[in-house]
Amino acid sequence: MAEFEKQPVDFTLVEPGWHIKQGKWAPAAGRLLERAQLAREWLSQRPEKEIVVVSHGCFLHFLTDDWVNADNLHVTDWANAEVRSFAFVHEDERPVLCETIESRERRGLEPVALTKEQRLKLQQTKLQTWIEWGVILA
Repeated sequence: MAEFEKQPVDFTLVEPGWHIKQGKWAPAAGRLLERAQLAREWLSQRPEKEIVVVSHGCFLHFLTDDWVNADNLHVTDWANAEVRSFAFVHEDERPVLCETIESRERRGLEPVALTKEQRLKLQQTKLQTWIEWGVILA
């Protein structure tokens, strides 16, 4: 992080060992799901009205719980520097990101998102594919 020391970047929330890829940072399905839930909870409690999140496309599937086209040749259907818009809703008292109708339409999708049950079934299918492909660990 020395390369950023003269930049206006705040690393106070970056935990030691985040880059080791073990323990809570392991690239395992369960750990990724946990980290995504914690990130949604943290983001949903922020006071800002609009927040920009920059991440790897694979993790964005976990964060947004959008698994459509998550098993193409690039593994993710998120393009570099792609912008999608989401709003928080609550399911079972947990924050869930719901892509806006305008964002879905920009991507050529139907305005109505999948149901919770459909998302869960699709997630399980895609996670199994990613495990088989060696993208993540079981």
